[in-house]
Amino acid sequence: MVDILNTAIRGLMAFRAGMATTGHNVANVNTPYFSRQRVELGATTPEKQSYGYMGTGVNVESVTRAYDDFVMKQLRGHTSGVSQYEELNDLTNQLSALLGDTDVGLTPDLEAFFGSLQDLADSPTSITARQVFLDEGATLTNRIQDIDDALNSLRDSIDTSITNAVATINDYSQGIAEVNRAVAQAADSATNPPNDLLDRRDKLLVDLSKLAGIQVVAEENGALNVFLNNGQPLVVGINTQKLVAVQSGFDPGEITVRLEGQAEGSDLERYITSGELGAYFEFRRTILNPAQDGLGLLAMGLAETFNEQHQQGIDLDGNLGEALFNVGAPRVLSHTTNNDDDPAIFSAALNNTKERYELSFSAASNYTLTRLSDGVIVASNFTLTNPLTIDGVTVELSSGATVTDGDRFLLQPSSRGATAISYNGNNIASDVVFRAKALPEADSSNLARSDYEILTSGVASRATLTNAGNATISAPTIADLDDENLTNTVRIRFTNATTYDVIDDTRGVTLASGQAYTSGATIPATGDYNGWNAAITDGTIPIQAGDTFIISAGYTVKRLSDSQELLSSGDLTALNDVMRDEGLHLALRGGPAQYGDRFLVQPTRLGSANFEMALADPRKVAVAAPITTTATATNLGSGVISAGNVIDSSRTDLQNRVEIRFTSDHTFNVFDLDTDAILDKGVVFPPLVAQADADNSGTAGITAPAIVDYEAERLRNTIEIRFISATQYEIVDVTTGDTLTPAGGSPYTSGNTIDLSALDPRYGSTFQISGAPVAGDRFEIKSTTSNAISYNGWEVNITGEPHGDIIASPGSENTGTGTIEKPLITDYQADNLTHTVKIRFTSATTYDLLDMTDNGVTISAGNIYTPPGGAGLGTVTPPAGYGWTVDINNDPQAGDEFIVQNDGDTFQIKSNQGGIGDNRNALELVKLETTPQLLDGNDFRDVYAQMIAEVGAQGRRVENTLQSQEALLQQSELSRESISGVSLDEEAANLVRFQQAYQAAAQVIQTSNSMFTSLLEAVKG
Repeated sequence: MVDILNTAIRGLMAFRAGMATTGHNVANVNTPYFSRQRVELGATTPEKQSYGYMGTGVNVESVTRAYDDFVMKQLRGHTSGVSQYEELNDLTNQLSALLGDTDVGLTPDLEAFFGSLQDLADSPTSITARQVFLDEGATLTNRIQDIDDALNSLRDSIDTSITNAVATINDYSQGIAEVNRAVAQAADSATNPPNDLLDRRDKLLVDLSKLAGIQVVAEENGALNVFLNNGQPLVVGINTQKLVAVQSGFDPGEITVRLEGQAEGSDLERYITSGELGAYFEFRRTILNPAQDGLGLLAMGLAETFNEQHQQGIDLDGNLGEALFNVGAPRVLSHTTNNDDDPAIFSAALNNTKERYELSFSAASNYTLTRLSDGVIVASNFTLTNPLTIDGVTVELSSGATVTDGDRFLLQPSSRGATAISYNGNNIASDVVFRAKALPEADSSNLARSDYEILTSGVASRATLTNAGNATISAPTIADLDDENLTNTVRIRFTNATTYDVIDDTRGVTLASGQAYTSGATIPATGDYNGWNAAITDGTIPIQAGDTFIISAGYTVKRLSDSQELLSSGDLTALNDVMRDEGLHLALRGGPAQYGDRFLVQPTRLGSANFEMALADPRKVAVAAPITTTATATNLGSGVISAGNVIDSSRTDLQNRVEIRFTSDHTFNVFDLDTDAILDKGVVFPPLVAQADADNSGTAGITAPAIVDYEAERLRNTIEIRFISATQYEIVDVTTGDTLTPAGGSPYTSGNTIDLSALDPRYGSTFQISGAPVAGDRFEIKSTTSNAISYNGWEVNITGEPHGDIIASPGSENTGTGTIEKPLITDYQADNLTHTVKIRFTSATTYDLLDMTDNGVTISAGNIYTPPGGAGLGTVTPPAGYGWTVDINNDPQAGDEFIVQNDGDTFQIKSNQGGIGDNRNALELVKLETTPQLLDGNDFRDVYAQMIAEVGAQGRRVENTLQSQEALLQQSELSRESISGVSLDEEAANLVRFQQAYQAAAQVIQTSNSMFTSLLEAVKG
C-alpha cells in the first residue's frame, strides 16, 4: 500500500509541476523572446519483485525550453539588417526632403540668379539690374549656406546617435556578462538550464544586434562570448570590453568608435557594417558626405568659374573686376597618429597658379628653384635642357637663350603660361628667358565628389627627366622599417659614367661619394642607405655625368567614394599626377612624411560652408570687356582681328596699348606702345608647333622649333621625327612624303640641335629632342590651324590673310635719276625691322641714314655710295638691328632722299576705358549657365539635380533592401514562433491534460487511503 501511495504522490508532484510550467507559459505569452518551457518527465527506478519489476511512479527530470540556436542566429542577423535599413531609410528620407523641397531646395534660387544675369546683360548700364544681380547672388549663397547648415545639423545628430548607441551597446554587453555570471553559477545549468535567464540573455543579444552586427560563441559552462562581426570582443565570459565614442583621428568634428584602451588609429568604423551603428556610418560615408561634397562642388564651381570670368571684365569705373564670390578651399587633414616631430603637412588647391618661385642659376651648382611662400627649396642642382615639371610647375628655357652665373628670375606661373621677370638685369637681351606654366588639369572641372586617403606606405624611386641616359632604377626594398630617415629625399647623382655620389637632400648631407657603379648591382653593396636598397640598370643610352635618380617617400592613394586605389607607393611627383587628374594640386610643407603617416583630402567639403558674395557695390559688377581691338583702316590684307578675351586678369599690363605689325605675309612683330617695348618679333603666322605623339613610351621631349630661314619654301610643311630605335631616328616630310635623313636613319644624341635646313635648304627650322626615346616614338612639327595670339594677359585671333611687307620709295623732290628696289629682309628678329629709315644723299657718292621712327636720329653718316657697275652695286645696308638691305640704281644727287618703311597691316589692342554699354563680359558670364563646367561635362544645374537623383536612388535602394530584410526577419520570427512561441490553445490542452492527471493521481491517493483504512480496521477486528 505504501508503494501505491508514493507512486501517486510522485505523480501528483509531477503533474503539479506540469500545471505550473503551463501556467508560466501562459503568463509569458506576450513576453518578448520568451521560449516556451516544458516539463520533461521520466519513470522512476522500478522495484524488483518475485514476479518481476514493479514501477514506482514518475519524476520531473528537468524543465526545458523550446529553442533552436540556428534560428536565433538568423533572427539576430536579420534584426541587424532591418535596424540598419530602417535607420538608413529614415535618414535618407530626411536628406531627400531637404534637397528636393521647393521651399528649401536650391533650384528656384539658381533659376533666379541666372535670370538676373541675363537681365544684366540686356541692360549693362542699369544700376538697378546690377543691384538685382547682386541680391540674387546673395540669396543663392545664403541658400547654399542654409542647406550646408542643415547637412551639418544632420551630421551632428548622427554623432549624437553614435554616442548614444555606443553607451547602449556597453549596457547590453554588461547585462549579457551578468547573465553569463548567473548561468555559470548555476550548479547544474548544463542539465537543468536556467531557462528564464537564457531567454533574458537572448533578448539582450537581439537588442544588441539592433545596434551592431554580432557573432556569438558558446562556452562549455553555458556562458556566451559576443564579438563584433570583425572579431573584436564585446563580452568574453563575465568580462566586457567597452566601446568608446571618440573624435576621428582625421577630423575632430566627427565621431567614430574604437575599443576602450585601444590606440588612436584603431577605429572600428569600417568594420561595423550593420545595425543602427552601421547605418550611421554608412549614411555618413556613402550618402551624406557625397551630398555635402556635391554642394561644395557646386559652390566651388560657381565661385571658380564666375570669379575667373568676372575678373576678366571691367566695372563702371573702368577698373578690372574683382572676385564675385568667396568660397572655402580644399583641405587636407593630418591623422593624429602622424609623426609630430617636424610633421609633414599637405595643402591642396584647385591649381597652383598663385604660387611664386625664384629660379636662380649658379655656374657651380646649376639651377635652384625656391618656393617664395615658405622659402622651401623645391629643387636644387638641376639642369634645364628641356621642359621640366617640379612642384606642379613646368619650367621651360626659351630656345636659343643663355643665362649667366648669378642670374635670378621670378616665376609667376599661370595655367596658360607666364614669362619670368629678371631680378637683376644680368640676363641676355631677349626679354623672354624662361616660361613657367602651372599644370592646367587641377581645376574644378575635374573635381570628384569624394574624399581621398593618402598613406605614406614606404619609399619610391624615379629617374629625373633631364637624364641624358635611359638607365632605370628599381623600386626600393626596405631593409630597416624603423630607420628615422627612411623617407628622406635622396639623390643618386652620377659624376661620370662609372661613379656616383649619394646625397640626402632632406638633411643636407652626403651619404657616399665616388661609389663605383655596376649595372644591376644592389646600392649600396653592403648595408643600406636610410633603411633602403635599390639597383640601377643600364638602358640603351649610356649613363652620363649629371644623370640623377631620386629616392623619396612613397605614397598610396585611395579614393574613398569607390575604395579605388589610384596609386601604390608612388613618389610626390606621381602623387601629384594622380591628384591633378582628380582636380587638385597638392603641396608638401615640412616633413618629410614618415612611414605610416596618413592624410585625408577633402576637396569640396568646406566649399558650401564658406560660400558668400564678395561684392556689394553694384558699380563694381564687371559687365564690360577690359580691352578692345581694331584693325587699321589702311590695311591692305584681308586679316580680321577678334574682339579678344582675357586669359590673365592679374597682369598689370593687361590694358596697355599693343600693336601687332606684320613684317611679311607670314611674320609679325608685337609692340607695347605704352612702355615702348618689343614684346615679340619675327613671330611666324600661323605659328609652328612641335609636339610628342600621345602614344610615345619614352621620356624624351621636343622643344619649340626655332626659325632660321623665314622664306624657306617648305617651312610650313608637316615634319615627323620617327625613332627607329632608341639611338636612331628618321625625319619624314609628311606633306610631300620625302625622307630627309639618310637610309637607316641618323644617330640620336640627347639635347643636340637638329637643323632641318642643313638636311635640305628648303626647310628653315631647328629643334632639340632631349631625354630617352624608345623605338616607335614620334614627334611632329607643323603649322597650326589656330591663329591665337596672346600677350599681356589677353588673347586675340587674326583670321584671313594679313598683308606684310617692307617697301621703299623715292622722295618726291629728288633731282637725280636714282631708283630704289624692293628691300630684302635679312633678319626677321631685328629689333628695328619696322622702323622707317630715310636714306639722304649728301653728295652723288655719299649718304646718311636717319631713323625717322626715332625722331630722325642719324644712325649712320658719310656712307659711301658706289653706283651700279662698281664694286658695291649700289647696295645700302643699315647698321645691325634693322634687318634689311636695299639696292639703289642709277645716279642719285645731293639732297635726294629715299624711304624704307614697313607697309604691313597693323592691329591694335587697347584699354576699353569708358566702355559704357559694352556687355561682352556679361555675355560671357551668361554662357557659364549652360556651359559644362564641372566633372563629366555637367553644368551647375546638373550637379544639383544629380545630387538629388543620387540621394533618391540611394533612398530607393535602401527602401527595397529594407523590404527584403523585413521579409527575412518576418520569416525568422515565424520560425522562432513555431519552435519557441507559446500557443494558448496548446497550453489550455496541456492544462486540462495535467489537471486530469493530477486528479487521477489524487484519486489514487484517496483509493490508497481507503485501502489502508480498511486494512487497519481488519487488523483491529
